[in-house]
Amino acid sequence: MVEPSDDPRLNELRIRIDELNRKCAQLLIFLGIGIAAAVLLWSADLLSAIEQDFLLRAMRWWLLAILPVLLGILPLREFRENSRRWYGAVRYFKFVLLWLAIAFIVLGTAYFLRSVVGAVPVDDTQSTKLHFGSRKARRRGESAYLLSRPSFSSMRVPIGSVTKASPRPPSRTL
Repeated sequence: MVEPSDDPRLNELRIRIDELNRKCAQLLIFLGIGIAAAVLLWSADLLSAIEQDFLLRAMRWWLLAILPVLLGILPLREFRENSRRWYGAVRYFKFVLLWLAIAFIVLGTAYFLRSVVGAVPVDDTQSTKLHFGSRKARRRGESAYLLSRPSFSSMRVPIGSVTKASPRPPSRTL
């Protein structure tokens, strides 16, 4: 372990590098939890194909953010001890890596929110009903289905030579 020196600037740089290491470790924990949640949501097969695509894009950005975070945790300070120039370069390097990872995380979070916020039930299940305004529609007597995005589970989809019939007929009130 490096001993504190008499140079106050060197001690400040050492403290700042330690803070950046802690922030990178916290981002790594967030990425682990976020990627695990995205994989669980993706494997549950509750989202449509477009929403799954957005979810995969979110996971790609989050996986891309792991590299700068891991590089930011590296103990580079120990290569040249008590060197003001080296500590300044290490601090700047970790700062840039941290903000690069944050930019990747923000992009991934935007895709994650696009995949989850407007989720429409697949195969007519009620488990992912995240429609906004569905209570208002029921009070006015309208169908809550009309307020949501159209579901492709109500169409006949040809699969090879076999077609899959829908469990509910298409809405005629459009």
